[in-house]
Amino acid sequence: FEDSNEDIVTRAWDLSKRILIYCLDHEIDSDIETPVRNHIKFPGIPKIVKPADYLKRKNKVLINKRKRDFDESFLEQSSNKAAKVPVKVRVQEDEHARKFAVKSSSEQFVDKPEKKKPKVKDTSASSSRPANEQEKYLATSPSSTMGNLPQSSFPRVDSETEKRVIALVEKEGSSLTLKDISSRCLVPSTHVYAGRQTDKIVATGKLERSVQAVGAALKALGNGGNVNEAKAVCEPQVLKQLTKWHTRLRVYISPFIYGSRYSSFGRHFTKVDKLVEIVDKLHWYVEPGDTIVDFCCGANDFSRLMKEKLDEVDKKCHFKNYDLIQPQNSFCFERRDWMTVQPDELPGGRQLIMGLNPPFGVKAALANKFIDKALSFKPKLVILIVPKETKR
Repeated sequence: FEDSNEDIVTRAWDLSKRILIYCLDHEIDSDIETPVRNHIKFPGIPKIVKPADYLKRKNKVLINKRKRDFDESFLEQSSNKAAKVPVKVRVQEDEHARKFAVKSSSEQFVDKPEKKKPKVKDTSASSSRPANEQEKYLATSPSSTMGNLPQSSFPRVDSETEKRVIALVEKEGSSLTLKDISSRCLVPSTHVYAGRQTDKIVATGKLERSVQAVGAALKALGNGGNVNEAKAVCEPQVLKQLTKWHTRLRVYISPFIYGSRYSSFGRHFTKVDKLVEIVDKLHWYVEPGDTIVDFCCGANDFSRLMKEKLDEVDKKCHFKNYDLIQPQNSFCFERRDWMTVQPDELPGGRQLIMGLNPPFGVKAALANKFIDKALSFKPKLVILIVPKETKR
């Protein structure tokens, strides 16, 4: 349960009513304090076939099938009446056109196979066929129609149409700017920090050169060099600049530095037992007809517990729950950004109770933003779970 001096890493935790233990067969990564993820095996994954091999086999099957169909059709035609010949030819042509389209798409990967003449057994039926009918059949066979098939499924574009398209693209491209596109992309209120562009804070090229300079200085010191030699490859100003960049980027790199503290989506839901305590204290202030708004409902447990308590004391109220991610409990839920809700969509302030647990953000910046939005509706009561930086 605790680290020791004998190279034993914590791999068990007492979670009140249960104990979580990582399997002893897997090593613990000391940096992120979780097992090394190299042991997961996924069964039943089919072998990936390379496109060239796949097309080559497919083309071979099509060629053999086409040859077999041609032989059978020719033998059958030789035993039937001459009146049935055009029907069989049309069927064979349609089938060949479909196969040829598949074959033409694979020619860039597979060499074109040599055409082989169909081998037909010498039967009495075929030998009795008139020579002029056999010549007519061979003249209309699939091999004679291959030259008439289209080489591409795309329509041909004349030069005039191509010029008009190019002119249209240039005209629209000149009038479209990155600022216009950015103005149309609305970032959710909970993603304000992710919406900032890191390339405007730190230039990637400068950062890479600074890191390389520090690496060279460390290598020089490791090889027995003195401080002056290290300063020659990495000036002190470079270290000061890296410190400034670290301060500016700490919001972005925190998940990598403190990976074990971060959960999925960075979402932390209030425990149900705490919500029960809040409901027990809050229901005394609620009057029939009030609207209880949870502007960041998370798992949406608060409104459910509140309704159960109010039903016990015979108080009929309304509920509104907002969030960006759909919860499993969809009671009175609306998937929406809280910052887009307008005053005319909710009742007056005398019938409004708002809460509960907004996202905090760096130095409670997001929490303050959510609170300011809630106060714009002038509710009669606001109940919050927030850090001390929101005190006002």
